[in-house]
Amino acid sequence: MPARISPNGSMPRPFPNAVTVGRAASRLHNRVTRKMAVTFEENRKPEPRLMIDTDIDVRVTDVPLNVRQPDVTVSRCIPDDQRLYSTDVVLVVEVVSPAA
Repeated sequence: MPARISPNGSMPRPFPNAVTVGRAASRLHNRVTRKMAVTFEENRKPEPRLMIDTDIDVRVTDVPLNVRQPDVTVSRCIPDDQRLYSTDVVLVVEVVSPAA
């Protein structure tokens, strides 16, 4: 079932044992996140092989289920069909607005 966005821009987000509501990211937030990811991509070294992703699930634990979605994630290369665990992550970036 698709998430419904409320008139104030909030949408449901998963949280361990609950569903919370958070505001959708602003256009400025998305631009900053994209520029950071592109900068990481353009400046990464060939070794070690790293992947740069935005807004992907990073599984911290399976039981209890604990999943985070950092704005930018730098991780070791793993197959695309494999879950990304926090042990595969090298760096996470969370862009925070001054009003947060």
